Amino acid sequence: MKEGIDDRKKTPKEKKKSGAAIGAKGIIAGDFLTSEKIDKHIGFLLYIVLLAFIYISMGNQVDAAAKSARKWEEQIKEIKSQYITEYRNLNRKRTAMHIKELIETHNIDLKELNTPPYIISADGHK
Repeated sequence: MKEGIDDRKKTPKEKKKSGAAIGAKGIIAGDFLTSEKIDKHIGFLLYIVLLAFIYISMGNQVDAAAKSARKWEEQIKEIKSQYITEYRNLNRKRTAMHIKELIETHNIDLKELNTPPYIISADGHK
């Protein structure tokens, strides 16, 4: 028999300890962490856990960014509606009827022209 090679058959207890049969009970009890197979791959498992944490963190950042974007969209809609309202009010104030009302309410001595305006040129008026 060569050194380092174990020819004897393993008992069920030894199989359980080596990680050959890991069931739900073994996972809950934490027996899978003591198996020899886990020792070989602990670096890879830690890498997977790190990736999971990064994935979760990035998901939370995306959710926060989406929430912020929705908030900004709401504010833009509100400001746009205020702009439209103010623009309509300004256009209403520019109308001749509104100007005529303002002149009458402030008792300004202005009257509306009854004759159309005429052009003055070097040749005389036309």
